[in-house]
Amino acid sequence: MKTASLIFVTILLSTLLSAQDNIFVVNMNTDLAKVVNNQYLFSRFADGRVLYKNNSMAKAKLNYNVFLNELQFIENGDTLAVANPEDIPMAVIDKYTLVNLGKKIGFVLVIEQSHDMQLAMEHKILAKTPPAKGAYGIRSETASTTNIKDIITGTSGTLTRLPVEVKLASDTKYYLINRDGKAIIANKKNFLKTFSNHKKEVEQYIAENKTDFSNVDKIKELFNYCVSL
Repeated sequence: MKTASLIFVTILLSTLLSAQDNIFVVNMNTDLAKVVNNQYLFSRFADGRVLYKNNSMAKAKLNYNVFLNELQFIENGDTLAVANPEDIPMAVIDKYTLVNLGKKIGFVLVIEQSHDMQLAMEHKILAKTPPAKGAYGIRSETASTTNIKDIITGTSGTLTRLPVEVKLASDTKYYLINRDGKAIIANKKNFLKTFSNHKKEVEQYIAENKTDFSNVDKIKELFNYCVSL
């Protein structure tokens, strides 16, 4: 029996899914292992397959780094980023499927699916850097929010330290993906649009069940209801 377990199961459904409320400060050169539980979506690297647009396939021990937003593999003891992710529409890690929604979003984890629709989760750790100093050493009023990889150059593999002080915040989004691979945010408006043939029933279900679109269990329940209609 395979034992690979997802951080999604053990952590994301508890602490990390507090999303914007889960903010912590990391001082420059702080050991990240002392601040966060894991940089990865999975608790360990597991047997996986990378599927390419040209229908070729590669096998490796895979994991997904939510800090660097990279699909990574282990080779000869080294942790490396999978090259040319734009050529990879899908990867399978253990029994879990990740689909690539493009450079801006990256890989998302499929958490429910029907024959022609998928519900997927995007999880990232975003970095909010301190405001830059202006004239006379006075900081500007606004800080910037970005992906951690954008403030580091040449980083691949396991991230151990950051070069600047940042505030880290977990950020989780959900997407509806159709059979053509088009993805839209899984909110009330888009559920009603996607399942427009049953708009009245879906609207009634959302109202009666007080569906919280930031709650993974509620979204999954709604999705399963909609695809059953």
